[in-house]
Amino acid sequence: MWTASWTASSPTTGRSRRTSDHEARLRALELGETPRQQRDEARLASLLESGRWPLPALGALTGLAGVVTGVVAR
Repeated sequence: MWTASWTASSPTTGRSRRTSDHEARLRALELGETPRQQRDEARLASLLESGRWPLPALGALTGLAGVVTGVVAR
């Protein structure tokens, strides 16, 4: 014979536990604390760091080319 298993415990206990788990997950997403978000932030930081160093070198080369062009044009 079938018996209701939910009668042994309060149905709101399970619901409130699921709600608190859901709220904890939402909080972690909002704060950026999930492992995936942390990996993405680390990857982005490394890309920005490695992509930033050529800019001063390109600026120096452009300035040097301008000086050479100015000297040759005289």
